Amino acid sequence: MATILYMSVVNTPSRIRLLARWYIRTKNVQTSNVLLKHSKVTYLFNRTQRYQRNLPTAWIATLLIFIIKLPYYIKRYSSSLSVTPSEKS
Repeated sequence: MATILYMSVVNTPSRIRLLARWYIRTKNVQTSNVLLKHSKVTYLFNRTQRYQRNLPTAWIATLLIFIIKLPYYIKRYSSSLSVTPSEKS
């Protein structure tokens, strides 16, 4: 019965944790350790997959914004730096 329960909740880490806690209460420590370890691996794997997809997109967007804004910042700040206090009056 344990294998049937385990196979039915493999893809949902929170349910695996709940099932592992149930095994802890029933004193089946070895099975609970396996389930907890599997839930941690699944959680870490899902996080790394998410960052692998979104991180390059964020970098590309940041670089595009920087490249688009760069001429404006150069023009704005280079003109203010070239004026000396004696030239203002």
